[in-house]
Amino acid sequence: MGLIYEHTIRLNKAVRGKPSKKAAPIAIRAIRAQVEKLAKVDDVRLDPSVNVFVWSRGIRHVPRRIRLEVRLEGDDEHKFAYVINKDVENFKHLTTEKKGDADGSE
Repeated sequence: MGLIYEHTIRLNKAVRGKPSKKAAPIAIRAIRAQVEKLAKVDDVRLDPSVNVFVWSRGIRHVPRRIRLEVRLEGDDEHKFAYVINKDVENFKHLTTEKKGDADGSE
């Protein structure tokens, strides 16, 4: 398996119009939903770095965007997506990139 995606999610789009006291939990659910749709799996596991980044400014003020590295792991019977936060300086001109195997072979 071992497929890797790099993907940007706009969190402000997910939390806009929702109660501000629930912004961070809504953003976490939006990340899970986007990754499920992208990777076509039901089991999404978030690295603690993703949670720390979303909650870094409190429950009300989530970051506008987050850049994620999504790794598809597991065998054919049970596939899951492991999501890691990627630190980037600028979000301009970033697209979803599909990379080869995690082993380095494509």
